[in-house]
Amino acid sequence: LRKATEGTQIEVVRQEKRLAPRTLHVSDVAARWRSDMSSSLDEDLVQAEAKEIDESKVAPAYSNGGPLEIDPELPTTLTQALIRTAKLHPDKGVMFIDVEGNEDFMPYAELLENAKHMLAGFQALGMKPEDRVMLQVDNLRDHFTCFWGAVLNGMVPVTVAVAPTYQDTNAVVTKLYNTWELLDHPPVVTSPHLVDALEGLESVIGMKGIRVLDVESLKHPTASEDIYDAKPEDRVFFQLTSGSTGVPKGVQVHHTSMVTCLNSLQSILGMSQKDSLLY
Repeated sequence: LRKATEGTQIEVVRQEKRLAPRTLHVSDVAARWRSDMSSSLDEDLVQAEAKEIDESKVAPAYSNGGPLEIDPELPTTLTQALIRTAKLHPDKGVMFIDVEGNEDFMPYAELLENAKHMLAGFQALGMKPEDRVMLQVDNLRDHFTCFWGAVLNGMVPVTVAVAPTYQDTNAVVTKLYNTWELLDHPPVVTSPHLVDALEGLESVIGMKGIRVLDVESLKHPTASEDIYDAKPEDRVFFQLTSGSTGVPKGVQVHHTSMVTCLNSLQSILGMSQKDSLLY
């Protein structure tokens, strides 16, 4: 090198040579991949099999798990279920675990009692059966107490995720707005520190006249025993679809649907009061 450069000072730097990874096309790993993005199935084979089947001679498919046998003495509504469970299993309950792993246990008897105070709070505001209410409560204990207080009053709650911020129209705020419009502007119950932010949505996204209720203000000092006598066919809550388009659809869930589902789980999985479920 020195001879070639006629005595000029040179330095040699040792550096690892890295080869660029070979790029693969989907056709390199999928033998039957087709450039038109259609099915990789052999169309001729599919057509041949279809011709061989005479659907007029084939019985329709039918699957039946058999009748669900439910003890007539068991509750027919979620309201009855909570009252019965709190009485028969006062030591059982719900374990709340926050994001930091802290555990907070609430026995069913306590949940029912707290829900009765929330029930009194709703009734004091003049809220009645079939009224809709949106829940934006970030504390799980308060959320479930508020949910059951609404159910005990015959109201129909719907839960919407708490937004990371209410200062702009992000996906969660948009879903909150669309749900609020879908349900004809129901009141929104929220945690104390979120009240101002939710009220600010009137200007952020146009939720004119939004009524925000502080969950703490609903905790009436006196419990109410005036529990709505729910019927199995009554709606118990709304379940929102994912709302990938930003406009969620509300699925109406009835007492009888939930009771049937719970009895099915117990029948199929053989569950009892000794078991726990993780949600």
